[in-house]
Amino acid sequence: MKKMSLFKTALAGGLLVASLAATATAQTIVNDRFWKDTDGNFIYSQGGGVLQVGDTFYWYGVKYNGAVTYAANPTKKNDDTGFAGVTCYSSKDLVNWKFEGIVLKPSEAGGGWFGRIGVVYNAKSKKYVLAGQGASPSWEFGEYFATSDSPTGPFKFARVQPESEMTFFVNNNTGDQTLFQDDDGKAYVIASNVKGRTNLYVAPLRESDFLAIDGSRTVNIHKSRVGGREGNAMFKQNGVYYFCSSDLHGWNTSQTYCMSATNILGPYSEEFVLEGTQHDFSHVTQTGFFVMVKGSKGSFVVNAGDRWSDFAGNGLGYNQWLPISFETGKPVFHSLSEWNINVKEGTWSVGAGNNYCLNPTFEADRVGQTTLTGWKLDKADANNINSTSKKRTGRWGLYLTDSKTLTQTLTVPNGKYTLSAYVQGSGGQSSAKMFAKDFGSSEQNVSIAAAAGNWTKKVVENITVTNGKITIGFSTAGSSSQWIAVDDIELIKSGKSYKVSLDAGIGGTIAQNIAGTEIPEGSNVTFTATPLDGWEFAGWSGDASGLDKEYVVASLGKNVNLGAAFKFVGKDSLRYEAENTVFKQTLFEDKHEGFSGKGYANLDNAVGSSITFALCLPEGDERKVKLTFANGGSANRPVSISVNGKVLVEKLDLEPTGGWTSWNDAELTLKIPAGVNALEIASLTEDGAPNIDKIEFVRADSGTTVLRKVAPAEVSKARTGKRFYVNGRAVNVLRAGNRKAVQPTFAK
Repeated sequence: MKKMSLFKTALAGGLLVASLAATATAQTIVNDRFWKDTDGNFIYSQGGGVLQVGDTFYWYGVKYNGAVTYAANPTKKNDDTGFAGVTCYSSKDLVNWKFEGIVLKPSEAGGGWFGRIGVVYNAKSKKYVLAGQGASPSWEFGEYFATSDSPTGPFKFARVQPESEMTFFVNNNTGDQTLFQDDDGKAYVIASNVKGRTNLYVAPLRESDFLAIDGSRTVNIHKSRVGGREGNAMFKQNGVYYFCSSDLHGWNTSQTYCMSATNILGPYSEEFVLEGTQHDFSHVTQTGFFVMVKGSKGSFVVNAGDRWSDFAGNGLGYNQWLPISFETGKPVFHSLSEWNINVKEGTWSVGAGNNYCLNPTFEADRVGQTTLTGWKLDKADANNINSTSKKRTGRWGLYLTDSKTLTQTLTVPNGKYTLSAYVQGSGGQSSAKMFAKDFGSSEQNVSIAAAAGNWTKKVVENITVTNGKITIGFSTAGSSSQWIAVDDIELIKSGKSYKVSLDAGIGGTIAQNIAGTEIPEGSNVTFTATPLDGWEFAGWSGDASGLDKEYVVASLGKNVNLGAAFKFVGKDSLRYEAENTVFKQTLFEDKHEGFSGKGYANLDNAVGSSITFALCLPEGDERKVKLTFANGGSANRPVSISVNGKVLVEKLDLEPTGGWTSWNDAELTLKIPAGVNALEIASLTEDGAPNIDKIEFVRADSGTTVLRKVAPAEVSKARTGKRFYVNGRAVNVLRAGNRKAVQPTFAK
């Protein structure tokens, strides 16, 4: 039996793989407050990272003198970056943290700045290695290294790699940095250069001991970034590396920028904004580090953001941890004030007390602004609408004069909500109010027109959302000398709701008059079974029975589980029109000529948009399939093909056809059983799929030429004229009339 080490490679400042041996129950992370350890003391950990040893996670960060001052009285920022040591906390669930002590004392470093640290484990030297920016006890500044025999220290100074040895960095040092340790145990510094931060680097540590940056293998992955990037960190998901950074805003916050690559040393993609971070500047944080959570039921990434409120004064709390999901194949950031995490399962969910309002304290905007992040002003003028004098907490608050309306539209689960905010005002306006509207019913509001010199809490209760969205806002109608001030807004789900689980069988759909997977208690809900052409409804299962296509719940009082069965009543067919399919993020259209049948399917420009054909084949076996499509774009639009939930073709590149009225056939061979089957065609990129007209089946032994099923590795990228190269031998591209066939990549 092969022995396994108790140590599981992870990282500081990058990727952390959560152990399945961790706690099985969900724990709750609450942001926008100062976290405390299991002894009830404030956690001081900034600019650090996490390491996993066995089933225990060790969180390292820097304790600054100014952090102690601000946590005790969070009313005014300070600039006391005095180094009080590197702290270490341990946890088995990423929520409850035990203080292990100061593991690197100030006496192990020289004076001046010390920070941006991480800890990794070197299997060759059998040492835990701490790296960061700092000076040696003799005041030599550069890349600082310390080592320990234990994850809980103490760490002792090992060496400084001086700036004179780091000429591979522009300006001879890093600007911001974290550490990333890959699955193979190799470790890297993820950094920008020190002045201007316009160069971004992946810098390997020396493999023998991790006590130096290997300049010979350091890669500048992006040069001359206008404006610079800081808060550099990395995570890895599904074999893709994501290099992430923040704007060069000092201690302040920004949206998160990412570049991706399948090789850690590049080449990397063009920069893109991490979806979800633009609405409140990453939940009022800078990029800190990332934690990868893998469990028995799923995986996701924790964005461990740094809120430098001690030095920026921008709200409460230093550590804001948020989930990043990959439902559509791309990373999506979820800005939540409260959420639940289950490390063993690798799952997360929104917390019961989550504040759905984004940028609710107006701290995302670091300077005076005429428009505010995440909010929409009906008519802008030259006056700033945020103020440092009219604020309740943090540094900023909302300040509206004259006649203005500020709104925010949110996508939220259906249910009952309570909207609240703290307000002040001059009084005297003809009207001023806080309101909620566009949630499926008429507007609800409360007046805030009365003069109020002290902060007063205003509340709108029992807002029942039935359409999955809501617009909240504040308005005032008065003169330039009349004003309202607003801060600390909350939109919290207050009423009970029930989950809806629907399972439509092949051949039809289930619709509901109130959208969403959660519906408020007491709602009148109608579920309708709708068969496709050639099919008929065969009955309900679960909470309903019978053949009536409509199932009505007059007053919802429990979770709903419904199944609908459908029966094929048409003729056995080898041709299926795309308009007679189950749509997901797809529209029916008939405006581009050349299609057959009544029209075609226009799949949305989004990863995961799809159509599902309900098939009834008289015979099973391998069949040649012709997929008719039009791609009026300039680039390939790849799709995947699944049958009964199993991916048969991982990627089928559908090339441009020269216009949306030019229809081509893609030909491939699929093995599909006889009888009823579901065949799904799904988009693989944000550009979506081409327009789909139909699919046709031909028996594989019908005498027509059939594409041989080949593994991805067997297909050469070399291509000349109208030929593919398979196993090094040229083969002709198949054609159907004037329509060129396309070679697929089959799933293994």
